[in-house]
Amino acid sequence: MGGVKTVVREAQIGSQPAAFEQFHPFHDAAAALHGWAQHEHHEGSPIRISRDDYQAALKAASAPVTRALDKNGKPTGAPIDSHEAAQKGIQTITDYEPHGPALSPHKGKGL
Repeated sequence: MGGVKTVVREAQIGSQPAAFEQFHPFHDAAAALHGWAQHEHHEGSPIRISRDDYQAALKAASAPVTRALDKNGKPTGAPIDSHEAAQKGIQTITDYEPHGPALSPHKGKGL
C-alpha cells in the first residue's frame, strides 16, 4: 500500500496541472479512524507519524478485525476467524481497530 502517488494526466485541459498528487484510497478512512482531523484542529498541524505507521494505519482502515466476546460482551483475546467462531458458536464482534502509533490523542474530541 503506497501512501501518496503522483497521477500524470494523459491530456491537459485548460489550466489543470499535467500531474497531481493523490492520496491512497484508504487515506480518508484511516484519517477518520485515527482522528487526524481532530489532531490538526487541536494541535494546529497535521499528525506526524512514520511511513511504516502510515502504512499500518491504511491497513487498519481497510481490514476489520473479528474478536470473541467475553461473558460481559466485551472483545477479548487475539483476532479470530469469524467463520470458525460461527461454527463453534462463539459470539464475536467485527470492527475496525486503529493502529496505536497512528492514533491521535485528540480522537473523539470534535472539531
